[in-house]
Amino acid sequence: MIQPARGLVRGQRKSSGAPEQDLGASDGSRRDCAGNKVAAQTGAAIPAAIRTPGRVETRFGPLEFKDRTPTLETVEKVRDTLDFTRALNVYNNSFRGASRGPAYVNK
Repeated sequence: MIQPARGLVRGQRKSSGAPEQDLGASDGSRRDCAGNKVAAQTGAAIPAAIRTPGRVETRFGPLEFKDRTPTLETVEKVRDTLDFTRALNVYNNSFRGASRGPAYVNK
């Protein structure tokens, strides 16, 4: 069992004698270790070519986005289209096997 350091009660930290630094300021700004204000980092603006548009026209209808998030109708439309595409794929892939079946029957 590890014993606590002499003169300390369990849960108490040993103080280095220096006052603890608060990196937050009373005005809500952040400060570095030297006490200088630190500005928030901001990224560059997103180029228009890669932004998500509010509306996209597709062969199965328009898809709408609000704040770069698809609407509930758009999500349902995409899921329905994926379900149909997968069902059609299963049908097309099994059609050849079903049409060859009678050729292998022994009489």
